[in-house]
Amino acid sequence: MTTLKQLKLVLNEVLSPEEAKSVQSWPRNAEAHAATDHFFGKDNEDRYTPLEGTTDKSEIHKQIENHLGKQIHINDYKEGKTTDEYNRPVKIGKLLAKTKAPDELKRNLKMIILEPLRTLVD
Repeated sequence: MTTLKQLKLVLNEVLSPEEAKSVQSWPRNAEAHAATDHFFGKDNEDRYTPLEGTTDKSEIHKQIENHLGKQIHINDYKEGKTTDEYNRPVKIGKLLAKTKAPDELKRNLKMIILEPLRTLVD
């Protein structure tokens, strides 16, 4: 299973100088230019376009933050930890139960936690 972070690395990849030099030698005809000019701009040979508006947070991560009304750092989220209103460490699942989160949100969190275990078993 590909994670968003892995996908972002692949999609945001830039050719190495050696690869770029190799690609520059590929033949390009008028038809190829016409097919790509609408996206890159006329006579623009720079094929690097940074991704905009992306985050490293999943939709479930954002929903949990929205429900709890606070930001949870990605590393804490991956560990399943955050802090309560008294700044004490607490597991995200327990805090969701305490704050009466919707069952669907709790189920989604459980699936996220169990997904790496399923991958190891498969």
